[in-house]
Amino acid sequence: MKLFLPKQLLTFIGLLLCSIAANAQFTTPTIDAAFDGAGNYPNTLNSGGTNWYLTWNNTDLSVCITNANQSEPVSIFLDVDPIVPVNGGTNADGSLVGIAYDGYTGPPNLPFRADVLIYAHNGYRELFRRNGAGGWTSLGGGNDGICGGGTNDYTGNANGQYSSNDNGNGNGGDDRREFKISWARLQGAINGGARPAAFNWFGYISYNNGMYAQVPTENYNGNNVNGNNNGLVRYFTVSNTGNGTSTNPFGQNSYTHPIGVTAATFGAISVYDFTLNSPAQSITRTTGAGGAWTITGNLVLANGTLSSGSSTNTISTNNLDIRGGTLSLSSAVGGDLNVAGNFAKTSGTFTCNGRQVNFNGTGNQTY
Repeated sequence: MKLFLPKQLLTFIGLLLCSIAANAQFTTPTIDAAFDGAGNYPNTLNSGGTNWYLTWNNTDLSVCITNANQSEPVSIFLDVDPIVPVNGGTNADGSLVGIAYDGYTGPPNLPFRADVLIYAHNGYRELFRRNGAGGWTSLGGGNDGICGGGTNDYTGNANGQYSSNDNGNGNGGDDRREFKISWARLQGAINGGARPAAFNWFGYISYNNGMYAQVPTENYNGNNVNGNNNGLVRYFTVSNTGNGTSTNPFGQNSYTHPIGVTAATFGAISVYDFTLNSPAQSITRTTGAGGAWTITGNLVLANGTLSSGSSTNTISTNNLDIRGGTLSLSSAVGGDLNVAGNFAKTSGTFTCNGRQVNFNGTGNQTY
């Protein structure tokens, strides 16, 4: 039997389905530590058995974390007014160092200028904003650390802002926590307190002198957290937060090379953005084959030296932005440069070494 529907009805159904698909990331979960499903958390990432969910709407950022001990705090760093390079600028643009909580021998260095830190577990919550001097200003901690007073957001209370659930087994591995924070409370005067148009972020769960369940998963996992000695070099780039146009919060994995760290051999990498802004430091790509670079967003060189050595693999990037430092292509055949978007060089040094540079941008390429 064939079913015939009026053309107007088919058109309405099509528009409705397109609307649902387009607006999926822009959601309003119920904060009750009971996972609301893909309808409210359309994107997820698993890290070491812990599941991360993150979404937002015009007024709030919402987070759900499952299968991580609810008594161990989550730390989430946000860069809500990104700059280029992400770890450039001054202390007025944010902090490059975290907070020495949980017995860390030294606070972890950050891959971007962070503006906001969320610190939350079942017994305590605290928010921090950049203080303009490279450090942090606490907005107050305790049971009402998420909401800032006036709401009793204690463990297990589904009051719309923070909730935890241990699933009846104490502080075990299948615990859940869920919370939301208004953009206004997170940012204060930054962006006028409104939803940011874009942001960068990363997070982890911590214990005494260590971290786990890190996102992105390439970041450090283990004991003895201490400054640059630990690899907090990855983050997620959310390049659009609009209703119907939002970026998957786990979909654009970016890399910033640690300030003050030299890499004598650097192998293959596939990321969204790649930033080198390390004064007097250098990256040298691994010799020969097996070290291709694929950068789907922007390769930003602001300071330091990036040398392809004698790599026989290409560097493929969308946009290339040389603001300082030195970029030298390979001395070996095959170590070419592919620029799908635009090439811009406003300072610094670029050396071809006889290699081929392939341009595919739509505008003038600036050298």
